[in-house]
Amino acid sequence: MRPTRRIALIAVLTALAVASDYALSAIPNVNLMDTIVLVSGALYGLRVAVPVAVLSWAVYGTLNPYGFCLPILIATTSSELVYAFAGRMLRNDVLNDLNSKGFRGYLSLGAKLSIVGCLCTLMYDFFTNMAFAFVFGVKPIVALIQGVPFSAMHVAGNSQILLWAAPAVIKELERRGLHEV
Repeated sequence: MRPTRRIALIAVLTALAVASDYALSAIPNVNLMDTIVLVSGALYGLRVAVPVAVLSWAVYGTLNPYGFCLPILIATTSSELVYAFAGRMLRNDVLNDLNSKGFRGYLSLGAKLSIVGCLCTLMYDFFTNMAFAFVFGVKPIVALIQGVPFSAMHVAGNSQILLWAAPAVIKELERRGLHEV
C-alpha cells in the first residue's frame, strides 16, 4: 500500500473510531473503536491497525467525556493494541470466510470475530481495571469486582457488534475492492 493511501486510511478509520465513541459515550463501555481496530488489523495489518488504536485513544482519551487521567490513558491505549494483534492473527480466516458464499460464510466470520473479540475484551478490561486499582489505590480484587457490570456491557456490546455488524462491513469493503488496500 502506498504511504499516502495508508495515511489516509489511518485518518479515516481513526476519525470513525473517535466519532463513534463520542456518539455512544452515553452508554458505558459500548463502542465501535474495538471493532474498528480489530477489523483494520484483519484487513490491513498492523501498519494500519496499530496507528488507528494509538491515535484513536490519543484523541478520545485526552478529550474523554469521563475525564482525563494519563496512567489510565496509557493503560487503555496499550490494551487497545490487543485488538490490533488479534485482528492480524485472524487475517487468513477473514480472507477465507470472504471467499465463502452465503449466510454460512457470514456467520462463520461473525462467530470467529465475536469469540476473539470477547477474549480481547476480557483481557482489555482486566488490564484497565488493574491500572485503575494501581492509580487510585484500590485493592485489585475490589477493582475487578466493581468492574464486572462495565465489563459485562463491554463484552456484550463487542460480541454483538462483531457477530452481526463487522461481517457486513467486511463483506461490503470486499465487494468494493477495499479489503486489501
